[in-house]
Parts: sequence; C-alpha cells; structure tokens
Amino acid sequence: MKVIRKSVIRSIIMLAVCILGLGVIFGKKDVIQIPVPDQILIYKNGVAYEVNPDSKEFSDVYSWCNEIRKQSTMESAIDEESIKDIKTQISLEYIYSDVQTLKMDGFERKFSRLLFCFEGQDNVILYDSGYKSGTYKLDINKMLMKVRLQKIARKL
Repeated sequence: MKVIRKSVIRSIIMLAVCILGLGVIFGKKDVIQIPVPDQILIYKNGVAYEVNPDSKEFSDVYSWCNEIRKQSTMESAIDEESIKDIKTQISLEYIYSDVQTLKMDGFERKFSRLLFCFEGQDNVILYDSGYKSGTYKLDINKMLMKVRLQKIARKL
C-alpha cells in the first residue's frame, strides 16, 4: 500500500513539474523585453509629468511595463490627433534618444517612442515621426497601473 502511494505521489509530482515547465517554456513565447527608455513621461489630464531617470519611480515604472506580449499586430498610420487624445488620459510614454528595434512576427519594428494606453484595449503604440502603430498586450492590470501612475504623478 505504501509503495503504491509513493509511486502515485511521485507521478503526481513529476506531472506537476512537467506542466509547470511547459507553462514556463510556452507561456513566455510571445513576451518581448522592452529596452530601458532614456525618458519616461506620465500623462494625466493632458499634462506631462517627467519621471527623473535617477529616481526609484523610474525603475518602478519600468519594472511594471518592461514586457509586452504580442496580441494581434495591427500596423497602421496613427495621426497626431489620436496621439494627443491618448495623452489626455492616464497614459505612459517611453522616449528613446536613439531609434530602437524590436523583432516581432519575424519583422523588425523601429521606433523612438512607446506610448502605453490604459483605456480600452491593451495597446502599446510604437512610433516615431511616421507614427507607425502596433497593437500589443501588456501583461499588467490596467486599473492597478492607472492608480500607480496617478500616485507617482501627484508626487512629481
């Protein structure tokens, strides 16, 4: 009886390890690491709040939004009005002094700015002067992120 129990327990443990291992291997497949920005802006009610690169808030914000998960990639032109509209809401922008490149879907995406929109769909807009957009999913709780960004904006 004890031999059967040990065998069953051992099998259950091995199955759990296999399932966890597969989750780690396949769960991170579409996750893309975002480069550390040179500048972070938090937008609230149309006002931009700059987060000091040497501050704890900078590293906190980056750690909260340092990965994106491919959702349905949608390449389209984004007009200036759409960008302005997003910046009137609680949103976050990563600004890079040099053009960055991310490989997604076998294509290279070049950008100098990432705009995180926390309203509606989980959107991350990659853009530069041409305002090329990609739609990607953030692996964060949008409501929690909005509250966190509002608290940081109040401090700035």
